[in-house]
Amino acid sequence: MTGVEITADSESASPTPDRPPLRAGDVMSTRLLAVDGEDGLLLAWELISQAGVHHLPVIGNGRCLGLVAERDLAVEVARDPLGHRRRVVRELTDGTVPFVTADTPVPAVAAQLLQSGRDAIVVHDGDNRLVGLVTFRDLLRVLAGEDISPRGDDGWDQSVAMFRLVPVLPPEVQSQDARPRG
Repeated sequence: MTGVEITADSESASPTPDRPPLRAGDVMSTRLLAVDGEDGLLLAWELISQAGVHHLPVIGNGRCLGLVAERDLAVEVARDPLGHRRRVVRELTDGTVPFVTADTPVPAVAAQLLQSGRDAIVVHDGDNRLVGLVTFRDLLRVLAGEDISPRGDDGWDQSVAMFRLVPVLPPEVQSQDARPRG
């Protein structure tokens, strides 16, 4: 059997005198799509599917109620395919939102992720406002030694941009049978 040895540049994630240790704010995703807790499961599924993201922060009354993961939505839709139209996203959150602050060292972020049993964690600022999200993929990028520095216009930046999409439905179209006859 032929094996492939995979090595990582272990020094890339290690602090040096000229490079401080990485923090959550250095590795977090800041361009986030969010859903309101009262949005339906179908809207959340459509956002995840079309945007190519795996997690959606759930927002209610100006605070983060939790995260909805792609797999959680898939399980819920599969469990009750006809009833998911009446369900709202907040029903999938358990009210606990594991979070770290932007200055939390990356090893502590990884430990918090392991302890929570989740694959993403919310990053709050000092006033408990959502500023980003750290996923296991972000941590793997650091471990693999990928460049995580902001890259300007052609890459991601660290300015917080949260998008909330509101569905716009066309006006109800009357059927031919319902039209007044004259």
